[in-house]
Amino acid sequence: SLSSLRRTRARAQTHLQLADAAVGTLGLEVSNQSLRSFSESQSEFGPSNARADMDRGNRAAFAHVTTAVGRLGVNAGARLEDNERFGASSTWHVGATLGLTPSTRLRGTVGTGIKEPTLAENFSTGFATGNPELEPERSRSWEIGAEQELLSGTVTLGASWFQQRFRDLIQYTFTPPQPGAPNFFNVAEATARGFEAETSLALGPVRFAGDVTWLDTEVVDAGFHSGPGDTFVEGQRLLRRPGYVIGGSMGYVHPTRGSLSVGIRR
Repeated sequence: SLSSLRRTRARAQTHLQLADAAVGTLGLEVSNQSLRSFSESQSEFGPSNARADMDRGNRAAFAHVTTAVGRLGVNAGARLEDNERFGASSTWHVGATLGLTPSTRLRGTVGTGIKEPTLAENFSTGFATGNPELEPERSRSWEIGAEQELLSGTVTLGASWFQQRFRDLIQYTFTPPQPGAPNFFNVAEATARGFEAETSLALGPVRFAGDVTWLDTEVVDAGFHSGPGDTFVEGQRLLRRPGYVIGGSMGYVHPTRGSLSVGIRR
């Protein structure tokens, strides 16, 4: 098999000073993805070959604004996608921070997101048939957290709690509803929640940081199948989502010449 994938993207944006403490951002983006592939196989069932010529374009407009009133900082943004395959789709987010004291801050965000279908899920041929009518996978999430600085900012502690809901997850089925139907459909649904804790230490130009995340996911709607070996099993965890993630890093920051850092995550 041979495949050639090309992605092109162009974006223009501008920042506007709306008021003394308010800044706005406006932007436009155009992108294109194209895939050319060829495959040929020999097996006990006889020879087979497939060709694919896939192309998908996208246009987007986005806006974002940040402002502050005393100890309260607010930011909000929205993005509108116009995809030639799945049509128009919009996402948004709103966030805020509140300084209780000069060294203590509360923060929170809420928003939505999308994940577009892959080219294979839209257009594949051969052993699997893509579905050009797929919608993007959608999510809604919120997060609350706090930060505390100690020792005049030398040490920073942070903690966050988040929850997410995913719908229209794309599922592959080996047995389509009727002969000739696609193998990919928007059917599954899942949730996720978790807790994140982080700390950092600044000793002059040397910085240390560490974080840990606990993640709990659950399939709410398994779609077509819910057997032990299926991708989505109702009441079970999502695949390839670790229960815990631990990370650490250290770095050196020069005031004028840049920085150097090394990190590890598990």
